[in-house]
Amino acid sequence: MKKLKKNQLNALFICLLPLIGIIISYFTDYFRMHQQLRFIYLIGVALRYLSWIMSLVLGITNTQSIFLNKNYKISFKILWSTISLLPILYFVVMFIIITLSDPLKEDKVLPSGEHISKEYK
Repeated sequence: MKKLKKNQLNALFICLLPLIGIIISYFTDYFRMHQQLRFIYLIGVALRYLSWIMSLVLGITNTQSIFLNKNYKISFKILWSTISLLPILYFVVMFIIITLSDPLKEDKVLPSGEHISKEYK
């Protein structure tokens, strides 16, 4: 089996970082309702956000590192840069989906039971 280079390992780690943050947040979610242990839940939420931000920043820096290395072939650069940028691509796709979707597609129902139709603006 071929040994992975440093940039390849970084790209894989960058893709795993948001998943690690989600898992940590999931396991600390049980402490949300306990008053004395709520700080554990808050630390888990902070780690989730921090892992996403780190994956975005590290994805950009790893892509720069890959493209600045002259020893790599262009196909290697494109493949591993795309893998490094997967969290950013995820954000872009989700932003496009949210932007293009109509938030008032159907009538909204308030807790009081009142309907707000999409014609009301």
